[in-house]
Amino acid sequence: MTKTKTTFYDRFSFGGFSLRQTQWLLPELVNVLTKRDRGQSALWNDLPESQHAPIPGTWAVEPHLASMDGQVGAKFEEILVITENDAYWLDDTVPHVLASRGKGLASVAA
Repeated sequence: MTKTKTTFYDRFSFGGFSLRQTQWLLPELVNVLTKRDRGQSALWNDLPESQHAPIPGTWAVEPHLASMDGQVGAKFEEILVITENDAYWLDDTVPHVLASRGKGLASVAA
């Protein structure tokens, strides 16, 4: 884990997001509000734009977690393969999946 360099833009926030994060999120918000790309959103959430069958392919599922001040953060990546009939993690032997299995929890891809 490393600390990212704090920039001038990180000093300002809007709705809990730094200005740098807002620069990335704003174009996506415009797409959602103007209903562009309807039904084909690659963002998986509870919005109507995500209420469609998953698009087959290989997906990098990449959550980013950070403290509000940007001093601490983490990122990890899992590769999800989606076919017409199935979805599975490319590697299901990563530590957190093995730990879940040891606790009797099932691994569900999608």
